[in-house]
Amino acid sequence: MAKGALPEPSTADQYSEVAQLTRLHTPEHLEDDSMEARQTKLAAENSIGVLATLLAGFAFSMVPEFSIVSRDIGNCHSDGLNSHRLSQILRYVEIVHLMSLGLVACCSCFSALVVTILYFEGCKVLSSRKETLPERIAKFDSWWDDDMKPLRKRSRRCFFACLPLFLVSMAAYPKLWCEDFELATVWGALLLAGGIAALWLALPMMK
Repeated sequence: MAKGALPEPSTADQYSEVAQLTRLHTPEHLEDDSMEARQTKLAAENSIGVLATLLAGFAFSMVPEFSIVSRDIGNCHSDGLNSHRLSQILRYVEIVHLMSLGLVACCSCFSALVVTILYFEGCKVLSSRKETLPERIAKFDSWWDDDMKPLRKRSRRCFFACLPLFLVSMAAYPKLWCEDFELATVWGALLLAGGIAALWLALPMMK
């Protein structure tokens, strides 16, 4: 062997490599890969449920902090607006804030519930002992792509709609509008712009 040349693989190494490549293309290995791919689908769908649960928790936690400021505007500050006009604006802000939080809570709970059902039922199909592995995979594909596809789409649409709605609810935070109207205007404009951007980014995923 010339100096600096790489050693040639032995016959045993060559047989080992061929055996490994053959094993990678056996039906058993392909079935294992198929099972893993379907478990990955369930895990990816479940991640949406985790985020939806967090959003629902944030929405519900903000409800006890809500206070009606439009009925008592003596402590509110706004240059250039009379008290009647300010009271009307604060009333609209309160309605938008509560309605947005309510929609976020409802949509998030629906999405989390659907994802929980999908994950539970999907795991039950894949782990069934009454069928062979190919039968379980075929049953899962039919269930996932045909039976549950409309429900999965609705769940994702609800979740992605929650993101801009949550920003809208934060933009219409009544206490901030009462204490500093000008600052709240800037804050609301920024969050509304962020909500529109989030909705635009989410639109392809909602189809």
